[in-house]
Amino acid sequence: MQVEKFAMEAMHKRRDDQDEVAELLILVQSMITAGGCAGRIEAERWLMTWLDTPNSGFSGVTPRRLLEQAYNGSTIR
Repeated sequence: MQVEKFAMEAMHKRRDDQDEVAELLILVQSMITAGGCAGRIEAERWLMTWLDTPNSGFSGVTPRRLLEQAYNGSTIR
């Protein structure tokens, strides 16, 4: 029973993460279009790179990790 519950929670969290990334992608695409850069910048590639690249402004933590931590309600140490 515990394994099934854990699996269901993990699947639900994964869907939530995907929804957040999809929302960010829509935002990035609209910013690229509004900035007149449509066709020159691939929104999905740019977003995935940004999410997975350590950011000095975030003390070397990736934006994706920050989002995961915010979703889980915990802090980065």
